[in-house]
Amino acid sequence: MRGLVLIAVAAVVLVAAGCGGEEESASEEWASDFCSAAADWSSSVDDAVNQFTEPSDLSADALQDAIDDALGATETFVDEVRALGAPETEAGEEAAEVVDSMATTVESGVDELRGVLGTESASLPELLGKVPQATELIDQISQELQSSFQELESLDGGGELRDALEENDDCASVTP
Repeated sequence: MRGLVLIAVAAVVLVAAGCGGEEESASEEWASDFCSAAADWSSSVDDAVNQFTEPSDLSADALQDAIDDALGATETFVDEVRALGAPETEAGEEAAEVVDSMATTVESGVDELRGVLGTESASLPELLGKVPQATELIDQISQELQSSFQELESLDGGGELRDALEENDDCASVTP
């Protein structure tokens, strides 16, 4: 009897292992990694901004820390998407070029932000005076990301990649 139970358990395990959901295609895996990096970046920037819900939360040190966190998250995003390489699709090389161009533009924006905000300690009024210019640069970075998503979705021969991007929950959370 014990032998029959072991055989039945083994059969259930084998059947369950064979029914374990679909494998992600290479384009789905690439889109998942790309979208995950974008969602992590967006969440980190939102967290940096949203920590100042009360005026009493605002201090020069806290604002500088938030700026550093957002810039660090942006640099991490660039590193992650560059490390993806080309997706294994018909439009893979074109997609890699789009991502590399976007990463270069974002890096330039980060460098410009660092120049505007400085790395040395500044007073709260000095930092607040730089917020409008920094906000404009952050908006440009965000627009570059949105533009890159649209470009990736419209690549000739990129239907598989477009579908993978459109079906990814992380991408849905960071695209309009």
